[in-house]
Amino acid sequence: MPPYATIPLLLKGDRLGAFQMMLNEKEAAKKAAIPVENINGNILLVSATKDQEWSSTAMSDSIMKRLKENNFKKYYQHIPIEGGHTEPLKHFDVIHEFLANHFKNE
Repeated sequence: MPPYATIPLLLKGDRLGAFQMMLNEKEAAKKAAIPVENINGNILLVSATKDQEWSSTAMSDSIMKRLKENNFKKYYQHIPIEGGHTEPLKHFDVIHEFLANHFKNE
C-alpha cells in the first residue's frame, strides 16, 4: 500500500474503510498482531457487530481463534454486542459479570 493511501477514505469520514485497507496489508497486520496467547490471565473481548470505526467483531473472532489454536489455558470469552461502535459502552453489566465470575479473590 502506498504511503498515505488511506487519506481519501479518511477525508470522506470512512474510518472503517481505511482500517480495512490497512488490514489488507497482510504482512504488516501480522507484524502488528498482539501475542494474546501469551497473556497470563482471563480474557474478555466485547465488540460491536456494526462497528463503523474498525472491524471489532471480526478481529475479536480472530483473537478467539488464535487462543483456541494455541490451547490457551485461561478462561476467554467474546461477547459481540448488536449495534454500532459505542454500543458496548451501554453494557458494562457484562464486564462486571465477567470480573465477578473470573477474577475472584482466592
